[in-house]
Amino acid sequence: MMLIEPLYFYSILLIVFLISAMLHSSVGLGGGSSYTAWMVILSVPSLVIPSIALSLNILVSSLVCFQFVRKDLMPWKILGLVLLFSMPAAYLGGLLVVDEIIIQSLLLISLLFIVFRLSYFDSQTYQKKQINRQFALFGIASLGLVLGFLAGLVGIGGGIYLVPALLLLHLAGIKQAAACGGAFILCNSIVGLLAKWQTDNIAFTFNQLLPYLIAVAIGGILGSQFSISQKNQVILQNILLLVVILACLLLAKKIIFYAD
Repeated sequence: MMLIEPLYFYSILLIVFLISAMLHSSVGLGGGSSYTAWMVILSVPSLVIPSIALSLNILVSSLVCFQFVRKDLMPWKILGLVLLFSMPAAYLGGLLVVDEIIIQSLLLISLLFIVFRLSYFDSQTYQKKQINRQFALFGIASLGLVLGFLAGLVGIGGGIYLVPALLLLHLAGIKQAAACGGAFILCNSIVGLLAKWQTDNIAFTFNQLLPYLIAVAIGGILGSQFSISQKNQVILQNILLLVVILACLLLAKKIIFYAD
């Protein structure tokens, strides 16, 4: 039995997941926001959405992390500080079940931020600004707490927020920030999924999930190569921007109809 019915929804999701995994991993992200958004758009039952997104996040971010660790680009001390606050929060968020309109609204905010980052965020400019280190460490720890909770609650990885924050606070270089974002998504997704498993909020089997895992694995392997080499990365970022804008429009339409 397929996890998603009917057959054409199933096929669309496989294609969308593969493309999303490739595009997001090319910029060091897991893609949880996009996976979740497209499942909402295609009317996947809300009960299974966070757990599926977390599962896919784990696989794609693992591929991204492997590439960065292999290149010795992981900022372990900063990562440890962020995870110290984010992982307990991710566990707490994973224990909760929220209303569908809340999930949709949080997703739309997340996708809009992705559009902002890809359109306007200049990592080189922010790297030139100096900031008090104690304030920076406090800020990134606080952000980790909030993002961890959202990761467990909704399935949003949070890396899209963490990476620019690390650059803004001058705590990591561009590649180190991307590496930290990938590891952040991986660890919090694992904890959030564990919490949902303990509370019996996973309404699918591994065999049902396997085709989606294969799709994002293929996409993640392709995209993670670009996250290191940066060859043609600008083209992939522009394609990602168009895909996310489309998801924003469709999700906003669904939220409006839901409210009506």
